[in-house]
Amino acid sequence: MTRPLALREDTGARGMVSRRQFAKQTLVYFPDASRVVHGSDDHPNQRYDVPQGTVVIALRHEPETIELIENTTMVTLELQDDLLGDMAQTVLGRVDTALVASSGIVDTRLTALFETLRTEHRAGYPTGQAFAEAIERSIVAFLLTHHASEAAPAAVAKGGLAPFQARRVVEYIDDRLSETITIRDLAVTCQLSISHFARSFAVTFNETPHRYLMRRRLLRAKDLLRGADTSLLDVAQLTGFQTQQHFSRVFAHATGTTPGTFRRANG
Repeated sequence: MTRPLALREDTGARGMVSRRQFAKQTLVYFPDASRVVHGSDDHPNQRYDVPQGTVVIALRHEPETIELIENTTMVTLELQDDLLGDMAQTVLGRVDTALVASSGIVDTRLTALFETLRTEHRAGYPTGQAFAEAIERSIVAFLLTHHASEAAPAAVAKGGLAPFQARRVVEYIDDRLSETITIRDLAVTCQLSISHFARSFAVTFNETPHRYLMRRRLLRAKDLLRGADTSLLDVAQLTGFQTQQHFSRVFAHATGTTPGTFRRANG
């Protein structure tokens, strides 16, 4: 896999107490029924009987304490902010959203997704990156649909793109990152004039189409650089840069490091 999922499975013994704080949006899956005591600075300790197949949306940036009343297996999935933003735009038509912390979600669809991902993880992801990432995206899509900070798509900002237009242009860009994409191409996908599209895009995404496109190209490049089997020239071509030199110059300007140094640190 070029971008291993931040997933791990741990089994804690009865009586174990841990203090933790998640910097990223984190999901905790309980494959078996359990009992725990949970508390945080803003929430007093409370005992929870956790049903089998429960998914917890953990608190973020807030220290919390968990005590295991019995031996407990937990599968932890840390979500990248880039993934959350992409899926929020696709599912809800907006980027500025977050998952609402939850002490327990039980749904057979969500359980099935986590069990499939758990099986893949235990086996070393034999089906490959695309399959594992598709499961991860399905989990995020489900939670955004049912447990986002706003339950319905946000109202269209005055002068912004409609949700279906925003989804269409995001999909168009992501499907063609290796190609030359012009603002005219993007405007056509939304059936708007170039000037109208540019203004509406900036209102919706808080950045110009060019800056958004370059950011998406660099995010894709980072994913490719995390693998050892793609040359720098191939990375440049797969992300729409005309030459390897152009790619290296833009990457270094945006990240403060060269593609080769980034690969060595993250490969």
